[in-house]
Amino acid sequence: MDLVTILTILGIIATIAAPAAGYILKLRKEYKNYYSVIWKSSRKLKANDLLGERPCAEYYYTRDIDNRIFRAIERKRNLLIVAPPLSGKTRAVFNALHTLKDPVNILVPRSVPMNSFLFPRDFIFWKKKMIFIDDLQYYIERQDAYHLLFREAKERNIPVAATCHSGREFKKVKNKLIEQNLDLDIIFGEDIIELNKITADEGKMISDKLGMKWDTVKFNGTIGSIFMRLSEMERRFDNCDNIEKTILRSLRSLYKSGIYEENSVFRLEWIKKASGMYELEGRDFEWTGWLKNLEDKEFLKISSRNRVWAEDAYLEFVVKTDADLTLQDIFENMLDVFKNDAEVLQMLGERVYDIGVVDTQISEYMKITIKAFETSLKNINIELQKPEYYKAQNYLGQAYWSLSKVQDTHENCARSIEYFNEILKTVSIDSNPVEYARIKNRIGNTHTAFAEIEDREANCITAINAYKEALKVFNQRQYPQEYARAHNNLGGAYLILAEVKDKITNYKNAISSFDEALKLNVIREYPKLYALTKNNLANTYARLSDTEEPEKNLMLAIDAYSDILKTQPKEKVPLQYGLTHNNLGNAYAMLALHRNKHENINRSIESFKEALSVRDPDRVPIQYANTMFNLGDAYLVKAEEENTPAALYDAIDSFNESIRIRTSDKYPIQYAECCAGLGKAYINLAEYEDKTENYHKAIASFDEALKIFTEEQFPDNYNLINNEITKAKKIFF
Repeated sequence: MDLVTILTILGIIATIAAPAAGYILKLRKEYKNYYSVIWKSSRKLKANDLLGERPCAEYYYTRDIDNRIFRAIERKRNLLIVAPPLSGKTRAVFNALHTLKDPVNILVPRSVPMNSFLFPRDFIFWKKKMIFIDDLQYYIERQDAYHLLFREAKERNIPVAATCHSGREFKKVKNKLIEQNLDLDIIFGEDIIELNKITADEGKMISDKLGMKWDTVKFNGTIGSIFMRLSEMERRFDNCDNIEKTILRSLRSLYKSGIYEENSVFRLEWIKKASGMYELEGRDFEWTGWLKNLEDKEFLKISSRNRVWAEDAYLEFVVKTDADLTLQDIFENMLDVFKNDAEVLQMLGERVYDIGVVDTQISEYMKITIKAFETSLKNINIELQKPEYYKAQNYLGQAYWSLSKVQDTHENCARSIEYFNEILKTVSIDSNPVEYARIKNRIGNTHTAFAEIEDREANCITAINAYKEALKVFNQRQYPQEYARAHNNLGGAYLILAEVKDKITNYKNAISSFDEALKLNVIREYPKLYALTKNNLANTYARLSDTEEPEKNLMLAIDAYSDILKTQPKEKVPLQYGLTHNNLGNAYAMLALHRNKHENINRSIESFKEALSVRDPDRVPIQYANTMFNLGDAYLVKAEEENTPAALYDAIDSFNESIRIRTSDKYPIQYAECCAGLGKAYINLAEYEDKTENYHKAIASFDEALKIFTEEQFPDNYNLINNEITKAKKIFF
């Protein structure tokens, strides 16, 4: 080949390669916006690649749990480390990666919004890979496309290692994953590792290794409390002047409210606005001086582009408020300060919503969420900010839906539906099919809840139509889990509809829907969804037994409940285990009315007792009381079958125990049911002993029940109790 030909070929290659290289560089630059580390060898990792600005001493204290972390990473398994802040979660991962014999290429996503999901390719494709997400709770909060990262990792068989705060933040992560039909327990399996606190003796040993005096350490059981010098930082905070304290308190309020960029980076404009709440104002040169002083005291670092990084551990544990402000007070203050800033209001709204769904004060948090997003809508240009507009409508729909579960069900369900329908004006099955289907599914859920309080038939039919619309998108090939969940919801709507229309037909429609969900192999990969659907199927068979083929349908229900229990270990899911045993007890009690009374009523009692082994009256009082009532009913049947008073004593004890919780002021209907049960027990006991005394106890119990079961409001219950009273009079007189 002559020189001219070679030069020609090289020229062609250069012509092709130059734009390709330019495109790759441009793409890599864009990737850097969303990933802080892009397929870097674990052997070359530096501490700040994972720990950011946090200190990293050369000394590392190895714990027994480190071996488990190392093994999970070495074996390419998903790993989640859960612990309080400052427990050394990220450092443990960094140390494990550095000790790997065979290095892996690491991808670290940043906790920032991504308009359209991008996933960088690793051109060294033969190398082992791992994705590391530090502070999963922040990543999920900021990154709307988090579910796509998990699905990409699963498809490419890339393990994910992550850290997460324990407690409420961990619950928040579980709930956010469920919203996207992801199950944290399935993703991470047995490798959800909790870091325990270290002892004071261990802490002293570590401080000695670091050359620190133990009496200067504010030790709280975490390694980080030693490394981060909390005691020294508290002293520095106390010595700050009022202006410096005001700035730090403002940063703390922003941090608590979720108003920051990735890794606790705060915009200067936000800090100034939040400080204005304390009437702190200053010129630019004054702010520069104040922040420089705080940087010298190591509370924060001034970064470029008018941004400040603050150590969240100091904001959490060191900075003291000047008043007894509750978290809700802080949120309300931020609402007022940023009432004209849609971006900040949405950050605040997301944070409050995520806390609310796992907090007992759900109504208060949802009201703040609603206020934040409704105020943000006033500051959004719909044409220019469609994603923000859509997000606000979606959160408002979900917040009103959550609020409807605890307050003003009718009104809040209606508002929820309004916002979801508003989204459908901009989202269609053609433009965004997946979001369209998700919204239709939520509309179905809301109408199903509506059906429990009014116009049962109309709301069930609307819900059924909404679920069917969702199923036009959620087919079993592309979206098997969503398909199964939508069919489970559809079955639930048919189940409620059966109570008011075409009972047998709709029970069978419900069974068909549940069966359709259960026939997919994928559903067994999600034990919670599988158990929920199987439980609904069993309940439907039990209800169908009232109208046709009772023995056959009750046996199908019992088989289904028994199947669920194979996937519900008592130790891992005690509440679900208790629910299933309670339902199984009811099914055996119903079957006892048709065959093998002695055998089936004893099985019923055994099931109720097993349910009570996990239904603790202090933890789940209502469920405990419900099972106690069911047990009392079962003992009534047992007493009738055995023709002895022993079971009647047990029935009376069970009803009285239930009534201790199901009081007349809190649960009037359930209270009346217990009173009626006691009346029956005393009437039957009067046939064996203390006729007069037990007769009067029976009548007193029935009279107590009739205070609630009046002829006008509960004619069926009223007539049944009066029939029992007539029976009692015949026995006595």
